Amino acid sequence: MNHSSHSLRRARQIGYVLVAVLVAAVAILPMFPSPKVNYVLSLLMQIMLFIYLAQAWNIAGGFAGLFSLGHSAFFGLGAYSYAVGVSKYGLDPAICLAIGMALAGALGVVTAIISTRLSGMFFAMVTLGLNEILLNMASQMSWLTNGDAGAYLRKQFTITPQTAHYAILAMCIAIFAVAALVRHSKLGTIAVALKENEAFARALGVNPAPWKIAIVVISAVATAIGGSFFAMYQGIVAPSMVFSFSV
Repeated sequence: MNHSSHSLRRARQIGYVLVAVLVAAVAILPMFPSPKVNYVLSLLMQIMLFIYLAQAWNIAGGFAGLFSLGHSAFFGLGAYSYAVGVSKYGLDPAICLAIGMALAGALGVVTAIISTRLSGMFFAMVTLGLNEILLNMASQMSWLTNGDAGAYLRKQFTITPQTAHYAILAMCIAIFAVAALVRHSKLGTIAVALKENEAFARALGVNPAPWKIAIVVISAVATAIGGSFFAMYQGIVAPSMVFSFSV
């Protein structure tokens, strides 16, 4: 037993070292500019963005078992809040980021309330439907979103590839830290309990609603931040880019 525990600790230590080496390698890569490195950086940008979004989804979908097929709704809200806010109304980028987080959080509350009445594939289909509603709204509300043509950001509201690289790297580190904190907190413990056997958790006196709302809101807000980053880096946001099922 002791040998097994020692081996497990050793494996974890090696894992931490490997992760640290990987993060360090990714961090220093922009210091060696070349066409090949620039291509790798572009590819890494997409990989890290989806690593970030996957972990944000995992907070609700993995820990609590709330299998959402419409998480791109939160992503799109974050992207459009930033793009429309800075390009159409000239708002401060930080304010636009906060608006996106607030809208995603509000939609997260609605999604969590739905989850108290539906589960499994029924819940997944409803979340997909919510995303389709937002996709159509973004396409039709051309007075606000510029429709399918997309909202373009002026250069001063975008970020350079190097800045974007370090920003998404920091976001990835942060989302893994947040996920770890959530998983080892009371919220994470109850979320897992609800996923494993909600009826039994209810019998022990657990009210699922506030816990589901809390964990979905955290997941939604984190996803919206990813959407705002996408808008800052891409410089354009269109309905098919951010509310797509493929996201």
